[in-house]
Amino acid sequence: MGAGVVEQLSTVDIPPGASIHACPRLLSLMQSRPPYLYLHQAEEVSLLRGKYIHEPLDDVTREKLCRYESFRWLDIIEGFHKGSLDLAGRHFSRYLPLQNLWRAFRKELMDVQQKRPSRGQENGTLESKVEAVVLRDEPDAESLQELRQKWSIASTITYEELLGKAAAIDYVMSVQPMPILQRRRLMFLPVELLDAIMGIAEVRDARFFSATCRLLRRISLKYIYTELIFICRMFPPEDGEFLDRLRAHKADIQSQLLPQRDRFMARLDFVKSRRDILDNMSKICIMDQWMTCPEALEEVGVVDIVRPLDATICTAIGGFLQAATSLTSLFLWQITLDPAIFQAVAAMPRLRTVHYNMCGLEFDPRWLVRHARSTSVVNLALVVNSETGWTMWNVLPLYPQARVCTICPNPGPLHNPLFLPEDVVQDSHAVAFFASVERLFIDSFDIPDAFTLPTLFGLAATTGNGLRLTHFKLHAVYGMNRNQIIELLTALSSAPLEVLILEGVQYAEPDLFELISNVFPNLIALTVCYRPNDFHPTGEIKWPCPSWEYAPHLRRFHRLQHLGMNLKHDIEYSPRDMLSVEEEYETLPEWDEDALDDNDWTIARTFSVSCPSLKTFLFVPGPRSSNFGIEITRNGSESLFTGKFDSHLPIKDFNPRYHDILFNTMCSWEDRDDKQGYMTGKEFTH
Repeated sequence: MGAGVVEQLSTVDIPPGASIHACPRLLSLMQSRPPYLYLHQAEEVSLLRGKYIHEPLDDVTREKLCRYESFRWLDIIEGFHKGSLDLAGRHFSRYLPLQNLWRAFRKELMDVQQKRPSRGQENGTLESKVEAVVLRDEPDAESLQELRQKWSIASTITYEELLGKAAAIDYVMSVQPMPILQRRRLMFLPVELLDAIMGIAEVRDARFFSATCRLLRRISLKYIYTELIFICRMFPPEDGEFLDRLRAHKADIQSQLLPQRDRFMARLDFVKSRRDILDNMSKICIMDQWMTCPEALEEVGVVDIVRPLDATICTAIGGFLQAATSLTSLFLWQITLDPAIFQAVAAMPRLRTVHYNMCGLEFDPRWLVRHARSTSVVNLALVVNSETGWTMWNVLPLYPQARVCTICPNPGPLHNPLFLPEDVVQDSHAVAFFASVERLFIDSFDIPDAFTLPTLFGLAATTGNGLRLTHFKLHAVYGMNRNQIIELLTALSSAPLEVLILEGVQYAEPDLFELISNVFPNLIALTVCYRPNDFHPTGEIKWPCPSWEYAPHLRRFHRLQHLGMNLKHDIEYSPRDMLSVEEEYETLPEWDEDALDDNDWTIARTFSVSCPSLKTFLFVPGPRSSNFGIEITRNGSESLFTGKFDSHLPIKDFNPRYHDILFNTMCSWEDRDDKQGYMTGKEFTH
């Protein structure tokens, strides 16, 4: 901040308690100040809390944190007059509200001091009068409590400490009446620090910085345009009143959508004309929100009116993607795909992740294998709808270098299951794709109608170096019987599997784990979800046999660290209240440990004895519920079992769920850096 601006700001007189926005002159002067990094005190406290988020606070640390929160803003006031730097910097626009707060706090503190009752003797001797002046009790408890609540003062801080802090600030202000402001600008910092500031700043703040000078513009470019979202048509409401209006005004729909399309295409043209923006883009998302509810639009018969606009939109998207050669991640939602889009994607040399979410496909893309094959994409995700699901399988050969692949149906309770068309099995390029992929997640697969997946894996195992699968998850809509499970395991036998998830198995006898361990003894993570019939959803359920009968069949797993099962608690024990009633509450503080031992730990303990390498045991309740797991730690002959929810366990690394894949683009199964050979989101560590 320049010295002239500081002098003008210091002459502005603001009454105590008045807002900065109530002074037009002050606002006009503050608008001329250069930008600065602003870190709020609440963020500083959250940073301090974050260091201990996973650790219990001891008494000393808790006391330090309380004092930090109570005295932080008072220390800032003192720092302004001492000239000491803090994380937020000494700027006049920050000093003014703190100064008003200090005046109000000091006045209320003095009011509390005036309310302190005197303690004296009832006789009239001189000694009693002197004693009445000198000796005072604590201030009124109610007034002091109101002061603590209003100013967020911890109860461990005494009233004398508050008076001492106020006296220290008064002394500093008497020595240095005017605040010592920070006069060095942001431009004085090294380029490395400026780059770090832009990296941690919000996108909105980085744009403000970039509008000040050429240097900050050049540094901030690679941060403010890194991730962009382009919306073609806005999401329409699905309420009944809106649908009635659609039926009554079908002819006006196209005229209402044309302005949205024109704005979308104008934004694409603007970005395409700016080479500086194109060179710094790394992740973009293009979506058509109007088509997120195709069922409602088909109900009123307006899809045929909307579709004619898709041709010009696809042409604009294809031309834009041809210019955006610096992309590393591309997400297309509800976009009708055409050959130009596939050719533009194949021409991007740095593209690593492609996500097609319920995109329309009105042609057979297999003829593009020779013209639009991408050699850079290693992460591929397909969320298919019921209309074009069978054709989207033919997109896979266009990405022969993909190492991580996710195939899911469209979200919603009424989505149709996936099935593998016969022509995919007969396509040599598709077979080569499944031979080279390393991490595969197929959700809601229809096994009884078209169980061609083992055939496809069997053909892929005979090509080149065989299967490269290390992570495989299959969620079956209908339960897999014993023969289907054996057929699938046999087809995958040549794969170096480390993580296997089978959700939806009808056969769940104890020898199931022996079947798996015979084929894959070196698994690191295994999850099996039992479904007794085709109509039972995947969730917590009682298995055919007690849990302890399954544990001995895990002994052949040499490296197994994680085990997940949708086991229902199969141990019954008396509730605590019943035990207390029987004993007439005589031994309430002394609980019987055996009678009240939680079955969660008992189940995990049983499996950990048979599998010494086990580190986590997960109860799988369902696809949209919070997972609960047991963390197993060993110290010699002693073992410790700690219950934790999925946010504190590496569940996504072992078993990504449907919503994680669909909405969390940084899920570890999706983002893989093939050059470094590990996960760029959350690393999967062995």
